[in-house]
Amino acid sequence: STTSPAMEWFESQLDRGFAYGNQPDLAEMSVTGRRLQEAGDLEGAASLIGEAVSSFKARLGPQHPDTLTSMSNLGSLLQTLGDHTSASDQYCKVVAGRRACFGDEHPATLAALNQLGVCLARDLCCLDGGAPALREALAGRRSTLGARHPD
Repeated sequence: STTSPAMEWFESQLDRGFAYGNQPDLAEMSVTGRRLQEAGDLEGAASLIGEAVSSFKARLGPQHPDTLTSMSNLGSLLQTLGDHTSASDQYCKVVAGRRACFGDEHPATLAALNQLGVCLARDLCCLDGGAPALREALAGRRSTLGARHPD
């Protein structure tokens, strides 16, 4: 298989500091993984996103907002790969982490609840699990943003 241009670019950046584990570089690793996912390079995305999650956990801890974002990215990738059970497990961890970090009605927590609800309800056909998460996300958004807000 050929290497994608995005993956070639990322590998060329390793000499510029990604390998040193600097926080901005870890964020770029996570973003590049998402770009690869969007471009259809799921193998390259899995490698970078997985490494970003591990590196963020090691450097910043499992409850840090950047770690939680990378974990959410992993959940999205797992959904794309069709591993909905692992994706919902990942989203559950993100929801718990964001609740602990930001509180119940923070937009990041509500977004994570929405991701979890969609994964459970649509992808796993589990309305018993998905509907409560979606209801909580909607109620929280209405409470914090107002009923007429576009989100």
